[in-house]
Amino acid sequence: MLFVQSITITYGKDLLFPQYANERRNMRFFPVKCDMPDENTEVLVDTYDIAQCPKTAEKVRVYAKGYGRSGYTKLYGSEIFEKQNWCNLPVDKVVKVVKHEDEYEFIYRSYNKKAFTLKKGEYGRVMYNYRRTDRESRSWIYTLCIINYINEDSERFREKIFCRKVPDREFTDMKILQ
Repeated sequence: MLFVQSITITYGKDLLFPQYANERRNMRFFPVKCDMPDENTEVLVDTYDIAQCPKTAEKVRVYAKGYGRSGYTKLYGSEIFEKQNWCNLPVDKVVKVVKHEDEYEFIYRSYNKKAFTLKKGEYGRVMYNYRRTDRESRSWIYTLCIINYINEDSERFREKIFCRKVPDREFTDMKILQ
């Protein structure tokens, strides 16, 4: 079974200062608020969407401590891989997931480059940034995306499954903005 946690942090140019960057840097994983998945579940996707702005920078600390969150947890069965041996998870269009028996291969779609493969019991992380311009204000909006993956049996699920500090595999070819 594949456990996925997607954390998306959106912030403006006025939050490029070190104190705000440190807050973002400390958010790499959160506890999963979900019931135990059943044996028919192939993929569990836990999503966090966080907006960091100067007036609500305290809110980021609250999210980091797990007291609040915007998002959802969704379970998928084996039908997610039925039509082909790969899928695009709804939380991320940048990484393609390919299933090979008990392993999952992660491919960076833009360059069709293999990020890593997770065997049973392994933990991987993909991090990347992007920026866009707000149509109305014409100001830059930055987004930090952190996606954690764990290939594990459903019986091993627990609330703090992502709370292991160091992943076994990490894809860092994409530039991390501070």
